[in-house]
Amino acid sequence: MAAGSVPGGGDPEGREVHGASGEEVNIRDEMAAAASNRGMHRRSFGLTLLAAPAMVRAQSAPRPARLDDGLVLEFVTKAHQRKIEPMKELIARQPALLNASWDWGGGDWENALEAAAHTGSREMALFLLEQGARLNLFAAAMLGDLETVRAGARQPGFAATRGAHGIPLLSHAIAGAEAGRPVIAFLLEKGADVNARHLNGMTPLMMAAQTGQRDTLRLLLAKGAEPNARAENGKTALRLSLDANHQEIAQDLREAGASF
Repeated sequence: MAAGSVPGGGDPEGREVHGASGEEVNIRDEMAAAASNRGMHRRSFGLTLLAAPAMVRAQSAPRPARLDDGLVLEFVTKAHQRKIEPMKELIARQPALLNASWDWGGGDWENALEAAAHTGSREMALFLLEQGARLNLFAAAMLGDLETVRAGARQPGFAATRGAHGIPLLSHAIAGAEAGRPVIAFLLEKGADVNARHLNGMTPLMMAAQTGQRDTLRLLLAKGAEPNARAENGKTALRLSLDANHQEIAQDLREAGASF
């Protein structure tokens, strides 16, 4: 299984991964060409050009030691389990774990803050941020940080953004429960897909049903959420609501045409 990472590189998802140090090249020529292609403002390009020598020096610096794979996996796993005390001990041993990611396979990278975000652990997320973890859009959505989420909305494909395990941004906001409700409304306004599936087949509606969020469930149904979608384990939103003993939600789903 692929290993976690240390600061110093990045994969296409924007997570930290091991990357080889770049060779010293004519970075000024490359930056000039890129700026021309993008139509970069002259002053902005000039400021960037001044930073080029520092960029080259940073690329040429020795790479940090590779993090122990077992520690990375343990750290991310404990974030899922909401075990803060053991994580304090791990951070004391290796501070770089805060932003290290684990690859669960197939490029499904996840760091501890992302784990806290999709599991709805506000306490864990705030702890990690206080320790120096880098805020990401998924944690912002779960925490109800609408200002940060609004900033992300300027990027193409924003509403369809997915995090670890293919979980869409909308589901992260739902994981935040009451705190996430302003973000849920904003994402729906921006066209978020109410039927977007996680890698395990879960949908935002299933999350709302399972966690007892009746107002959110009704909103999703009104926006066209499919009440009879099935996760990979065969369960529907109705089955999940009953498993969690959310009887009123189960009734709402039945009225919307849901079945087992």
